[in-house]
Amino acid sequence: MRVMGKTILFFAVLLLIAGFGSAQQPFFPGAGGGGQDVTTLIRIQAVKEEIKLTDEQSAKIPGAVMKALAEVLTPEQLTRLRQIELQQKGSNAFTDAKVQADLKLSGDQKEAIKNVLEESQKSMRELFKELQGGGGNFQGVQEKMGALRKETSDKILDVLSADQKKNWTAMLGDDFKMPTFGKGKGDFFKKKKKDEQ
Repeated sequence: MRVMGKTILFFAVLLLIAGFGSAQQPFFPGAGGGGQDVTTLIRIQAVKEEIKLTDEQSAKIPGAVMKALAEVLTPEQLTRLRQIELQQKGSNAFTDAKVQADLKLSGDQKEAIKNVLEESQKSMRELFKELQGGGGNFQGVQEKMGALRKETSDKILDVLSADQKKNWTAMLGDDFKMPTFGKGKGDFFKKKKKDEQ
């Protein structure tokens, strides 16, 4: 029973870290019964290795996906999707070349943001070690992760000029609350079950 509890805790922390590091969805083999779509598969390291995807190709994929979506979605839908994507990426959105270009970040600003993100990732790894070593409880570590995300965001915003901050706010659009598993109206599974009926 204790081993099971630690295993669940381990995977929960992995999900939190994955959510902090990027908007990338975690991969669960066979999850949902329908397999993974191509955009999810191509993010998995083992798949990248299997198809011999180069770093150059990998870097072009987000742009190619957005270009393809532009042929299907209205401009308004595409804009809102991009806003939600940036919100989900959080501070890591500032590593996006398009974000850097749109905000007209200087070389010094890019370097300062890179340093903030590296420091944040180091702190995140320390939190993970604390949890692995049994020195912290899940709730406490989760709160520390939230505080770390806020601190990282504040430090990055301090690097931006007033105009860049204004543009960044506009790029994010209205706040979007991502549905959570098993809670409230946004439950992933309620919608699916309703559709299946």
